[in-house]
Amino acid sequence: MLLVLISVPLGVFSVVFENRLIDKIIKLFSYISVSMPSFWLGLLCLYVFGVKLGIISVIGADTEGSPIIAAFVLDFGFFGILIRLIRANLIEVMNKDFIRACRAKGLGTTRILFVHGLKNAIIPVITRSSSIILHLVTGSAIIETIFSIKGVGYLALNAISLKDLPVIQCYIIVVSFLVIVINLAIDISYSVLDKRIKLQ
Repeated sequence: MLLVLISVPLGVFSVVFENRLIDKIIKLFSYISVSMPSFWLGLLCLYVFGVKLGIISVIGADTEGSPIIAAFVLDFGFFGILIRLIRANLIEVMNKDFIRACRAKGLGTTRILFVHGLKNAIIPVITRSSSIILHLVTGSAIIETIFSIKGVGYLALNAISLKDLPVIQCYIIVVSFLVIVINLAIDISYSVLDKRIKLQ
């Protein structure tokens, strides 16, 4: 949710202020996002918020801020991916003939951008989001270890180190079920966003 709330508005603002200062700042942020390793950012946040500011605990996740900061660190690497994807797709859609027709009819810029533009540009983003969601679920072990959060990734990593086969099997089953559910939800969302796509 945090990933969507930050990436979508920034991607839209980047298109609205294309080739201006705001667009350049957002693009710089996206480049930093995809370039910065999550484990390094996690250690940096742990040092700043734990050692310097004392907001979170360095030893254990006994503070309310730890999961929030951990979620931000985990999402940070994907901000740039979604921002650039939304920006590229929205720019392409805004140059389509039907958008020019909407402008010729006198529709407002906001309505054209959000009702007609973003709705058509968001479909490739949803496709990419499926792999991102799965990565957030399965690739969270390092961040959970840094912030001492006993989540799913930490549980799987601990089970592998202890050779706990029942827990490993359960983890694989849950992840496989999530893959099916997420892909099904994405297929359904296609038909909702684009009426040309019909569910069979």
